[in-house]
Amino acid sequence: MNSKSSIILQFLTGVVAVVYLTGMVISFILGDLSFSILIDYLSLVLFLVFISGFALSWTNKKMAGIILMIWNAAVWISDLYLFREMDYSMISALASPLMVIGALFLFEWYKTHKETVPSKKQRWKFILRVLLINYAVLYSI
Repeated sequence: MNSKSSIILQFLTGVVAVVYLTGMVISFILGDLSFSILIDYLSLVLFLVFISGFALSWTNKKMAGIILMIWNAAVWISDLYLFREMDYSMISALASPLMVIGALFLFEWYKTHKETVPSKKQRWKFILRVLLINYAVLYSI
């Protein structure tokens, strides 16, 4: 059974998925996304990675959190190194909240799938450790 916080996280991820899909469709209609160059295929791959994380949020919260955090790192890498001349810098800023949502999915998994129920102190240590690792990865990029 899903907790209230899990349902809220799934709803937020669903809203982002709808906005992301709408942006991809509009870009394709306007001709900004044509799949004639390799960078456009990278955008599609990033979209598919995000959708897989969204789909797993209903069944496997641990993998959903990991995939959303990997997607966030991939968006930052593509934005900083591959899309540099296209001025897509807002993409990485808009992707950052999903890193936190991914960490919160991991936190939900940690709260419910531990052999012993973790104390509040252990929960805080876990979430801070996950966020520290995420920010360290983004800083190294």
